[in-house]
Amino acid sequence: MVEAKEDATYSLAKAKEELETARKNRDASIGLFVFSEKIRPEGLDSLLRNGSDVFVVWDADRVESDVIMRAGFSLAKALCVRQARDREAEDGNWSHMDAAILALEQEAKRLSSVQTWTETIQANSGKILEEVRKMAANLEKQIVVLRESVVALKRV
Repeated sequence: MVEAKEDATYSLAKAKEELETARKNRDASIGLFVFSEKIRPEGLDSLLRNGSDVFVVWDADRVESDVIMRAGFSLAKALCVRQARDREAEDGNWSHMDAAILALEQEAKRLSSVQTWTETIQANSGKILEEVRKMAANLEKQIVVLRESVVALKRV
């Protein structure tokens, strides 16, 4: 995204704000701001980079200042290329994130199965314990009957 001004009210700070607004409005990543030599803010170098912003001072009346303009465009282009490569590198991580999401989904399914099994065990454990109690009571009764029978047989 490129902005060019020949307005003496533009300071470096105002130009930065202009680029920020323009980047948001145009969904751009890199901004190039061209100051006219006629309104160059005091102390501003002919070419300056500040993060994603590139600032150049260009004199339309002097052909030799075209090299500064071309350098500014080249710098902005290089920043775009670097940013695109960074995005590509990040895009490479999408496959890792997709794999992690798939693994999480599978583990969530496994966890759900284990929970179902546990609830089934818990529900059936009461039934099993009740059957164990009944069996133990019946065994005790049968032991008493058997003892009484053995005692009766010994008397005979």
